[in-house]
Formats: sequence, C-alpha cells, structure tokens
Amino acid sequence: MKAKLLKCLVDQIVSIEFANDDDINIDFSVRIMEATAAELSTLTESETVELKRELMFLSEKYSNVEVKEFIQNMFDNLITY
Repeated sequence: MKAKLLKCLVDQIVSIEFANDDDINIDFSVRIMEATAAELSTLTESETVELKRELMFLSEKYSNVEVKEFIQNMFDNLITY
C-alpha cells in the first residue's frame, strides 16, 4: 500500500510540475510544491534515504525520460522550493 500511496503523490507532483499555465494556476502550484517541500524537510536522514531509494525504483515505471529524471531528482528538486 505504501508504494501505491507514493505513486499517487508522485503522479500529482509530476502533473503539477509539467502543467502549463492553462492547466493550473501558477500561484496555486507553487503553494502545493512549497507545502510538499516543507513536509519533506522534516524527514529524518534515514527516511530521506528510503524516500530517494523508492523514487529511483518508481521512476523506472515511467517511459518519458524527462519525467523519469524529474522523479529521480524529485526530493532534491522539491527541497529547493
């Protein structure tokens, strides 16, 4: 179940990241990404390692190279928001 929840979260973040201005309000998308980053910043070091490992594994299920690379770097990308 944990893997399915992570995939749902990843799919939502990918949708927001790759949406254009007609798809989603930019201010709204930034608030979502900032809230996600704030929550991720509370993870312990071991939780961070586990999440990064899971993201690498999950990224292999995506065929789009740009999306795959975004997922592989998602944790670091979000922390910069």
